[in-house]
Amino acid sequence: MTAGRLVLLLCLTHPQAGKCGVPHIVYSKERDYVKLPCENVIAKDCSTTTWLYSTSGTRSTVEVVNRGKIKSDNTNIADRLKLEPDCSLKIINITSQDARQYICRQFLTEDGNQKGEDSLVYLSVLTVSSSIPASEMKADTNVTFYCHLTIHDRIQNDKGDTKIVWTGFNQRRVKDEYPYNISFTRTLTKEDKNRKLQCKVESKGELKATLDYIINLQGQDGSHPVGLIGAVVGAVAVALCAFLIFLWRRKKAKRETANVRSENVSTNVPKEKTEHERKTSGQSKQAPGDQGVTYVEITITANIRKSSDKPTAQHETEYATVKTMC
Repeated sequence: MTAGRLVLLLCLTHPQAGKCGVPHIVYSKERDYVKLPCENVIAKDCSTTTWLYSTSGTRSTVEVVNRGKIKSDNTNIADRLKLEPDCSLKIINITSQDARQYICRQFLTEDGNQKGEDSLVYLSVLTVSSSIPASEMKADTNVTFYCHLTIHDRIQNDKGDTKIVWTGFNQRRVKDEYPYNISFTRTLTKEDKNRKLQCKVESKGELKATLDYIINLQGQDGSHPVGLIGAVVGAVAVALCAFLIFLWRRKKAKRETANVRSENVSTNVPKEKTEHERKTSGQSKQAPGDQGVTYVEITITANIRKSSDKPTAQHETEYATVKTMC
């Protein structure tokens, strides 16, 4: 038996995904990345590998990798492609438009014929959306939520092995036939803020991909960005006013304290005696060593009669002792 017949017999009796024309199905979610395997690589440096894709319902193909090099002329997808060391095709930032049939082929020479069979990959993409943008969702608003699985074509699920499951609000909905699209409508409440909804893909009883949707309610509860900024600015303004009032009162108290001290100092300073007070008070003497004792000399004029009975003026000096506190 020749090698060609042996390969054909193996393909008929044991078909494998990606080989012998049997597609390899890959599931991904929107905005994620994915690696599409190539099962017929000849040269390990990928110099013989060419990648193409075909759109649903057509036989035409678009070449994106030619003998190991990404073609930059395909602007719709070229900047999101990368050829991995094992010659698999990596696609980043997946969109629903990337759900196509991808073909990996081998060419020994640039102008030569194809070597071996195609390695086929079907890419399916899971997306979720809503009838109202997330930035406009409010309580008491009716919103419809959608979960959709985009596949290459209906032939992909002839056996009915694939289904999508939508969970949320204590509900579970299942769609197991083409087209894969589930939706439901709900009137939102305040309790739905930050609630997580989830859509997932199951194939042959295995979980293939999941995608979450978080409800972000906007409203008067401070969740709206504008309201939050306004509250912060208001709080800062109040704090600044309180701080300025505190500084004003503190300066006022310091000025009042300074005035009171100035008045006390002025009342404690002894006043200088006038000329009249110095004359009437007499002269004061203080004996050495008699601290705290002041002697005041007072002159008194008295009339003293002599034997001639004529009054004669005579000055006499008397001393009075006055104690003063030092």
